[in-house]
Amino acid sequence: ALAAGALVAGALATWPLALVAQRALGGRTSDPAQPSASQPSASQPSAVQPSVGPQGRPIRLFAVVGLLCALVTGFLWRATGTTATPEYARLDTNAAPGPNVILLVIDTLRADALGCYGYERPTSPNIDALAANGTLFQSASSPAAWTKPSTATLLTGLHPSRHGALHHGSRLRLPEGETALAEEFRGAGLATAAFVTNPNIKRVFEFDRGFQEFFDSPVEDTVSLAALRDSASGQLLIRLSRHQFNWKYENDVFSMNEHVFAWLERNADQRFFLYLHYIDPHAPYAPPEPFRSEFVQDHGFVVHNERKRKVGRDLYDGEVRTFDEGFGELIEQLEGHGILDDTVIAITADHGEEWYEFGIVGHGTSLYEPVIGVPMIFAGPGVSPGHVSPEPVQTLDLPATLLELAGLDKRALGDGVSFAPWLDPAVDPGERALFLENEFGMGHAVDNDFVLSGLRRGPYKLILTERHHYRSPSAGHPAQEFYDLSTDPDERDNLIFAEEHQERIGRMVRELVEHSEFLATEGLRDDAPAVMDEATRDQLKALGYLGDDE
Repeated sequence: ALAAGALVAGALATWPLALVAQRALGGRTSDPAQPSASQPSASQPSAVQPSVGPQGRPIRLFAVVGLLCALVTGFLWRATGTTATPEYARLDTNAAPGPNVILLVIDTLRADALGCYGYERPTSPNIDALAANGTLFQSASSPAAWTKPSTATLLTGLHPSRHGALHHGSRLRLPEGETALAEEFRGAGLATAAFVTNPNIKRVFEFDRGFQEFFDSPVEDTVSLAALRDSASGQLLIRLSRHQFNWKYENDVFSMNEHVFAWLERNADQRFFLYLHYIDPHAPYAPPEPFRSEFVQDHGFVVHNERKRKVGRDLYDGEVRTFDEGFGELIEQLEGHGILDDTVIAITADHGEEWYEFGIVGHGTSLYEPVIGVPMIFAGPGVSPGHVSPEPVQTLDLPATLLELAGLDKRALGDGVSFAPWLDPAVDPGERALFLENEFGMGHAVDNDFVLSGLRRGPYKLILTERHHYRSPSAGHPAQEFYDLSTDPDERDNLIFAEEHQERIGRMVRELVEHSEFLATEGLRDDAPAVMDEATRDQLKALGYLGDDE
């Protein structure tokens, strides 16, 4: 069956090359599913069949197609590996009675892309249903604008400069006396497992601290896929087939769920902490059917950035809906094992995504709300159903919150403090300082193209830009920004010089300076990068984190 599948895949992959070969040998054909400028219009004949003459062109054509089919079939067989059902061991546990905990991180998911956060498109029916039965925080912030530092904070409760995972090759480290979230759960006797698909948080970067099971290799042989993408023939195949042979496409929510479900088969009947990091909404966007057709629209004649924004956002929304479908399957699995009501589920994201709100598409380059505004949804034991909290929270405090919800009698972890009491609508949460910091380089070297810091208190938000590759302060772009999100949620009215806010701005600037001094003395910034293998490097390139020369 596997061989037959590979043969079919090879035949499908070589079909576009067959078209090229046919045209080269004198024939013409059309692929109605992939229209192009070279195809005839609807008023013209749809295709001209290849002529059969003394030269025997059809025979040569089939020979070429057969050869291409054999070559690509063999390549794809080696590149994609087998599809054997994954198997996992039963882990040792000795935990006291209490709830399970699932930390579910959806890569690149901005909060306002979900229906439960007011989005008008039907991207998230399953997440919305969970939110309706749990507690949703309307305003949650990630401390950084890209995966490595923000995820390390989610797993430690430490500010980015305190755990040191700041650059592409950086490792997650812990200051003396600190522990990671999974280490706390493991120390309490829970089984600990993680399933991740973003190469920034692989075992080589020491993100596996405290996990008995750490799955970070969703697709084997990514070097072969990279070789195909980088070759001249591979580029031709990509252009003609509209398939990028990107490892991310084979690591969607359904593929990772196969591993998660296999692990649950062996471990669902004992207490566990499960960290799941899905990558579906991350670029490149290529949602499968039927979700692609559900969201992709005909935008007419639009060009350049406007076309990228509209077409890209359609595909992004399709990816969000794809994940939501897989999330629904996860909920069904938990119900089937009879543990849904005994499991605390926390849904968040490492960061969001800009869609030209500030002239850029992507993430890692700013501290605006489309990038640092992430979902924060809880459900399960100890969580008030149907509660929506307007209070600003941060993912830095999420690890401590999960420990308290799990009954571990611990309200702090790292720099974070639990906001579990805020899950009760009767509790007045007060106000906390939400610190932001972001360093991001467009290459592997520790050479940051974007350096920003920020602070939020209540509705007020301060952003200081030290370096920005696209909007440099030296070119006249603002180096200091101050917004009142209660009246200006889109961050359009910079109040940095507003007379009525000068006292507040002064206090926040001083607070941010003191925090920076704390990070400088108590942080772990200077570290030799981890040695990445070629597969990890290729995966980072595929996601756009590294350039071709890195």
